[in-house]
Formats: sequence, structure tokens, C-alpha cells
Amino acid sequence: MTTLFFDASNYIARLLGGGGVKENETTMFPGIEEALDLDVYADMLDPNLAIKRNGRPLRLLCLHGHGSNNDITAIQMCSLGLHSRCSVDLLHGAQPCAPQAWTFTQLSARPFKSWWDMRGGGLEAALRRVLLAVEEHGPYDGLYGFSQGSAVASWLSLPGVAESLGAKRTWRFVVCAGGVDIGLDEAMALLDGDHGSDDNTNARKTTTSKKIDLPSLHIIGRKDSYITLSRRLVALYDNPVVLSHPHAHEVPVSLRRDAPFQAAVHDFLKSH
Repeated sequence: MTTLFFDASNYIARLLGGGGVKENETTMFPGIEEALDLDVYADMLDPNLAIKRNGRPLRLLCLHGHGSNNDITAIQMCSLGLHSRCSVDLLHGAQPCAPQAWTFTQLSARPFKSWWDMRGGGLEAALRRVLLAVEEHGPYDGLYGFSQGSAVASWLSLPGVAESLGAKRTWRFVVCAGGVDIGLDEAMALLDGDHGSDDNTNARKTTTSKKIDLPSLHIIGRKDSYITLSRRLVALYDNPVVLSHPHAHEVPVSLRRDAPFQAAVHDFLKSH
């Protein structure tokens, strides 16, 4: 098991001080130059600790949840130990949104975002946003998503969805924390070539033949009020690996001190 070398408490204190994570200064991302924080832990990453493929660290593109942002995702990376095992890029959604939890305002001074309006469409634009990041800054070995971000990562990983949007599914695995299966009908409509239609009556009936055939790690809180949605998302994957914790819809910082949990995360990444 890799020894964790990063003190998450110091990082949180940095956020409380208003510093935030470092901003991406690249102009290679047309239209959304400030959406991506590239290789956030590059200045802290010890290459001897990172899990490697073909001589380079694993790369993850990470997506926040509804009413969140890249600062919150960065804290999750610390809690899960992903920052010490992978090179992580953080991408935020396009839609302004109120913070999902009041505590977020104590951890980040950045605007809070959503991937799409869950009341009325917009998923396709969110999927295209992530595919653009993959095209411009990939390749990535895996996608990570929390809550609404897990849905975006999952629907992009459905066989044929990326291709229906003129791209390719080039990543090899998915990590979902606090996963939810929202937006499935709209994603399935993309496979039918029915972009933007509301007539998705039979969409869920077809998912048995559209399992997500990528290795997946699912992190679920046993007190999560959305646990039913998490279990439904798990069921859409072939041979998923599921880890649980005794908390709610969150990624608790205490997980970084949970040796069995950290070992399980390490083993999943090492094998994929």
C-alpha cells in the first residue's frame, strides 16, 4: 500500500484562507479556459508513489457534483487517496448553481456549478464539455465523478454514447463516489439518435443490453439518502467493485486514515 504523504488538513486550511487550488493558465481550452485545473497535485506528487502505466502515472479526469466545484473535488481526492496515486485534472460544469451544502462556502471562494439542469435537459452539452476536455488534455486512464458528476462519467462510458457525439471512449475505468443514475433516459436517447427528445419511455428497458463494460469502483455511504440511486448505478456496470463507508452523501476526510479502504482503492487502481 502506498504511504500517504499529503496532509489534507493543511490543504483545507489553505482553502479556508481563500487561496483555492492553483488556476489553470492554459488557453488550449476554447471558450472555457478557467474550467480546468490541470494536474492539480503536480507540485506535490512524488513519482515514486504514483501508480504507473507504461512508465507514467495514471491520469484521472475528475468531475464534481451538483452545486460544487473543483476545490471540493480536490478535498475528495485527498480523502480517497487518489492524489497520491494518480495525476488528477479537475473539470467543473458550466451552469452556475447554489452550493449544495452550506459548508462548501467555508471551503471554497470559487463559484459553484452544476453539470446540467436535472429538471429539463442539458445533459448532452455536459457530455460534450467533458469529451472536449478529454480531446484537448487527454488521454486519461479513468474518469472520476461524485454524485451528478458520476452520472456524467457513467453515461459517457455507456457503449456507443461517446461515438454518438463524434468522439471515442478512450479511458479504461470509472470511479463513482456517491453515485446516482439520474439522466439515464436522456443518455439512452443519444444512442437512439434522438437528441433532445422527451420520448424515452423504453430507454430503461434497453439498458440490460447496454451495460457499462468498463471496470468500475463505487464508493457509497451507508447513510446516504440517495443510496437507492447509487445501487441502481452500480447495477448498470459489469463486475463493479463496491466500497462503503458509514456516512451520508459525502466523501469523508476520515477515509484517508482508513487503511483497509485505502488498500482497496490502491488495489483497484493497480489492477486497472
